[in-house]
Amino acid sequence: MKKSIRCILAAVIIFTFALLAAGSGSSDSKETTSYAWSAQSDESVADQTAIETTTVEETTARRNYKLGETFTMADFEVTLGSSYSIVKINNQFSDKNGKDVVKVPITIKNVGSETTDFPLYINYYGSKGTEVDNPTYFFDDSLSTSSKLRPGASQSGYLYFMYDGNGIYGLDFEELFSWSDDTISVEFEVTK
Repeated sequence: MKKSIRCILAAVIIFTFALLAAGSGSSDSKETTSYAWSAQSDESVADQTAIETTTVEETTARRNYKLGETFTMADFEVTLGSSYSIVKINNQFSDKNGKDVVKVPITIKNVGSETTDFPLYINYYGSKGTEVDNPTYFFDDSLSTSSKLRPGASQSGYLYFMYDGNGIYGLDFEELFSWSDDTISVEFEVTK
């Protein structure tokens, strides 16, 4: 009885790993491979080996942008305004009251085929190259990345992040829930 249970358990484990291995392939792969075998008996062994032809789609996508440009990432088209402004936080109950904030217009559009939230995370970098806070909760017109957008729908708003001096500021867009290290960076100079 124990032997049959072990056999059944082993079969279930093997079947599970086979399903996982079969399902781990991606249909969106940018790489295609074809094989050809020579099966004629009068040809040499060298001619009977597999001939592999691989075509790799070249990735020439830009990863660095400036204000006023548009890029697409994770089925969303992102358009940043061509200029920024400096505004102040107006909240008497906050320790950030009166502090300067950089305000950048942004429009996002779902160019995919499914209704979804904005699937990108944005890191904000100040003039010193260090990450700065994004106090969006102080502003009613900030871009709401939690709203669902149907295919073809767009939403406009503003990105807000703390001003820490004149210099080059950066926005890094990364895909949420992705194992990929793809990042799109937007850099621009801010002067007050």
